[in-house]
Amino acid sequence: MKSQKVEKPCRRRNNSRRKPTISTPTVDRISDLPDSILCHILSFIPTKQVVATSLLSPRWKSIWLSVLTLDLEDKTFKDFTSFQNFTFIAIFSRNITLPILSFRFKCSNNNSLDFDFVDNFASFVMQRGIENLNISTSTKLPSSILNCKTLKVLELENLRVEDFSHQMDLPLLESLHLNEVDFEHHEYLVKLLSSCPILEDLQLKCIRIPDFLVGKENFKSLPSLKSLYVEFSTYVSWPNRWSWLLEMLECCSKLQHLTIQDSANEDNLYNNWKEPPKVPHCLSSELRTYCIKDYNYHFYYKKIELQFAKYILHNSKVLHTMTILNSSRIVDMNARLQMFIELSSSTWDSSYCKLLFVP
Repeated sequence: MKSQKVEKPCRRRNNSRRKPTISTPTVDRISDLPDSILCHILSFIPTKQVVATSLLSPRWKSIWLSVLTLDLEDKTFKDFTSFQNFTFIAIFSRNITLPILSFRFKCSNNNSLDFDFVDNFASFVMQRGIENLNISTSTKLPSSILNCKTLKVLELENLRVEDFSHQMDLPLLESLHLNEVDFEHHEYLVKLLSSCPILEDLQLKCIRIPDFLVGKENFKSLPSLKSLYVEFSTYVSWPNRWSWLLEMLECCSKLQHLTIQDSANEDNLYNNWKEPPKVPHCLSSELRTYCIKDYNYHFYYKKIELQFAKYILHNSKVLHTMTILNSSRIVDMNARLQMFIELSSSTWDSSYCKLLFVP
């Protein structure tokens, strides 16, 4: 009898037995970067977070002092005293030989903010080669800001321009944005714009001028201005604002982009449209785009904006687009169609202009 061959059962491998992995130390590649690159990376985040990096390691302890930008906002602090102390340290602890190219300061706690504090740090920053400045706080505007020879971009919000008898000189300023800025006199606005010989971009949002009169202080030439944005606020009365706008356009011979936002809902008593005897050069030969922002078809006082739009269509030879933005969520299609027909049937001087309605 032949013996039967018995096969041995296969042994299953124990998957739990694996060769131990050898851990390698983590390399901190970011800390190995040169100081100049680290400072460039940190320039894109708020200064409070920049200063916090000093706790990472001895390598990071003093990097924040060489960052060429400052971004300070009181809402990120537990109280105003902490914010004020931090601002003082962040500004005056720096090496005075290093420039501050960009500075943003926003303070909503205006009851506690002292003007002398703002004036002191503004004077310090203005002497550090500042190019980009953004200040939002309800105080008087420090005089050093409007006499800075290095500024290229200036954004001011909730400030007051008063007692400006001294010189204004912003020879390198290319972009100026004013939002809810109070001018004690209209001549201060004229002086400010006259001090910017190469200004290309101008935004005037809800500015307040109590003694405004058309023709009282004529604007000087703005030969480089390419883009103009003007917003008339619901809360700020501006008599004869359309005549003022035409005076402004007379000074902007190279203007290519114009945006008007008229949120005011006053009647037409002081704002009746009168076509000027002379068409501004920018409207006839330079204007490429015109935008009516926050337009609402239901209000009668918007008729002036419609008349001004027809005036531009009739006199602009190189206009590419006219855009009408509607502020209402519920669009009256009949009113929109009526406006489209009225504008389309008017005389157009440009043969390739497009009319756009954007709800």
